[in-house]
Amino acid sequence: MGRRFFKGVTFFITLFGILWCIMSVYRYYLSMIPDAINLKACSEQEIDFCVPVSGVIVPETAEADANIPIDFSREFTMVTGEEENYVAFLKLFGIIPYKEVTIRVVEEQMLIPMGTTVGIYVETDGILVIDTGSFVNNMGIECAPADGFLQKGDYILTVNGQKVTRKRELIDLIEGSDGKPLSVMLRRNGEIISLSMTPVQNQSGDYKLGIWVRDSAQGVGTLTYLDLDGNFGALGHGIADADTGVLMDMNKGELYRSQVIAIEKGQSGHPGEITGMIHYVHDNIIGTIDSNTSNGVFGSLSQQILDSMPQPIEVGYRSEVHPGPAQILCDIAGELKYYDIQIDSININSNDNKGLTITITDPELLDMTGGIVQGMSGSPIIQDGKLIGAVTHVLVRDSAKGYGIFIENMLGHES
Repeated sequence: MGRRFFKGVTFFITLFGILWCIMSVYRYYLSMIPDAINLKACSEQEIDFCVPVSGVIVPETAEADANIPIDFSREFTMVTGEEENYVAFLKLFGIIPYKEVTIRVVEEQMLIPMGTTVGIYVETDGILVIDTGSFVNNMGIECAPADGFLQKGDYILTVNGQKVTRKRELIDLIEGSDGKPLSVMLRRNGEIISLSMTPVQNQSGDYKLGIWVRDSAQGVGTLTYLDLDGNFGALGHGIADADTGVLMDMNKGELYRSQVIAIEKGQSGHPGEITGMIHYVHDNIIGTIDSNTSNGVFGSLSQQILDSMPQPIEVGYRSEVHPGPAQILCDIAGELKYYDIQIDSININSNDNKGLTITITDPELLDMTGGIVQGMSGSPIIQDGKLIGAVTHVLVRDSAKGYGIFIENMLGHES
């Protein structure tokens, strides 16, 4: 009985190990080919994934008998025609179902790489609740009127039916309540909620709810690109609230001229920072921000800025990006300049802002900044003469290393 049990356990352990190895290999190869591939129209493009996967490509508009055999285990050249979508039905080792890959044939796109440091100012869509807390009321008792009602990350939209867009408006309504209940409408995780809260007098006689709020955010960032219609993309990541860490719901925003006045070098465990001089006055506005997304902020530049732009270059899609030398463009030294970097690895299936891992290798930039510092987010990454992405994050433990976003993720910022 004992020997039979031991054999049974050994069999299941061995079987589990084999299945685990198979699944590990499957997951590894699954990550080697993206779910979608963009190819330029009317061109010949080499594709080299070197994955033991084969199958057929079917044009979305064609009949089933229009299947085109394809083998991803070796390099091949794909000749594209006009804009059209295809679907590749693939199998691992030609046997195991692998994935369906969308192949988009798109018009060649040209963008102007920017690298310009700008001042960013955005107003929240509603009054953002940073946190709730307690205070001592006029009876000497600690109280927390908003506790259990408001949560970190809520956006207060109206009070007693009156729209509030600035902190001062909210404070005035609370202080003028005379301790009567307030009808509050707020947005929480996209859901509209109505509730009632009663302010309480503090020891100074002022009515309070015990909340910390914010109605705007500002800072320094870098423009990534400008398209031929004057639309820009910047940062490569969204503007998140510093206290809640949540992507801010934005009402409106502006770009301002800025001037770099100091650079705090990054060190292990301590990211550096660009300090910019920004005058938030109307004459310094150079553009408007229309959207704040996880893959960047987007909007349009004013015409006077568009009159002296660099030449546009070709967009490089993720299927063209490879580990090796590249450059970033930024103006932290007072002039636009290219600096050498190394692309260390590529997460080809990434749809977020960390698809590339990079290392700053340029001695001049390392001497000035120690690597990647706050404010460099959005610096365009150029490889083989094409705009392929933007710097997004620094690794805290090593300021010379960080992450980048694929440019096509920024161009597909609708999500």
